[in-house]
Amino acid sequence: MTEEYVRSTQGVFQFELSGDGGGTWYIDLKTKGGSAGFGKPPVTADVVMSMSSTDFVKMFTGEGQRPLSRDAGAGAQKSLCSGGVEQLLPL
Repeated sequence: MTEEYVRSTQGVFQFELSGDGGGTWYIDLKTKGGSAGFGKPPVTADVVMSMSSTDFVKMFTGEGQRPLSRDAGAGAQKSLCSGGVEQLLPL
């Protein structure tokens, strides 16, 4: 994860996951350095997505595509999945 990627993304993403390994997870690509973890993000999320933990893994490994609602923004998934976010995630 580069500082440039965080600076260009400028978003905080919260995931409400069901199933094994579920719970609330976040990726902060707004705060300097970026971060990811379990629980609520340290700042208010710009996007909140709900899905199964299986779909979450598929989304970040490229095994499947998860359609997003208009509210989430079409660029959110593309932005997250194309910039090395997987380095922050325990997949």
